[in-house]
Amino acid sequence: MRGVFDGEAVGAGNEDSFISEIVTGINKRNMGLELGLEYNLTSTIKVTGTAAYGEYIFDNNPNLKVNDDAQASTTNSNPVTDFGKTYLKNYKVSGAPQQAYSAGLEYRDPKFWWVGANVNYLADSYIDVSSILRTTNFVVEDNATGVGFENGSNAAVSKALKQEKFDPITLVNLVGGKSWKIKNDTFGFFASVNNVFDLVYKTGGFEQSRKASGATEVPIAIEGWSNFNTLGSRVWIGKYFSSESNRYTEFSSFYSDASNDPADETWLITSKLDFTATANEALSFRSKTRFANGLD
Repeated sequence: MRGVFDGEAVGAGNEDSFISEIVTGINKRNMGLELGLEYNLTSTIKVTGTAAYGEYIFDNNPNLKVNDDAQASTTNSNPVTDFGKTYLKNYKVSGAPQQAYSAGLEYRDPKFWWVGANVNYLADSYIDVSSILRTTNFVVEDNATGVGFENGSNAAVSKALKQEKFDPITLVNLVGGKSWKIKNDTFGFFASVNNVFDLVYKTGGFEQSRKASGATEVPIAIEGWSNFNTLGSRVWIGKYFSSESNRYTEFSSFYSDASNDPADETWLITSKLDFTATANEALSFRSKTRFANGLD
């Protein structure tokens, strides 16, 4: 299994780089049951039902190697780092719901038209987990000693690496059609409307793999600004995307000490702004919330 993405703190240093990820020796276990039925209530009305229940998981801890173009040199144009085991065992395989149930009703008229409706319930869909986040690189700061990051407790790591489970969804679909026979030829058409109630839902996705380590946190320290916490020990940290000219700030409770800091509240306050010589001021900014109460 291969994956390619733009990575940060994967190899040496804190620069962004183009990453090629290779996972080898991976095993998966797929188990499940399926059931289907069809019954004619009358000569024109038919009911159908299907059910599928499965468990699709990774069954071992395979090996991960990474090609990091930021480490390339004239003497080594294909730098590969062996991250050892990626601890994927018992994580769910993404790509399809592991529970699916459907019930349908269909009417076929003797005058060769028909209409049907079905209700589908889909559950136990999961995000595709990041392999590199589940190596020791994510939690060990010094590979020589095996010392972990400050406040990187087992509870914090387990919380951060918990696989996101998507909300179940119930979809209603309609379908109908008509056919005609003209001499020896038969013509027909049909139309369908899927997701009648236009529900918005997740079918899949990928975990963020760019930040493969917690070793490079740098607190925001801008002259005239305040960066302080009223609860917990965390503060706002500075980061950049693609280049140092494209900076942003981030707050995360990942490395909080859950036993001593059950909650975090941190403020980032700009210096005083003088608008006495301006008019119609507007403040604009971009923000993103990830892993807040299980949401990404």
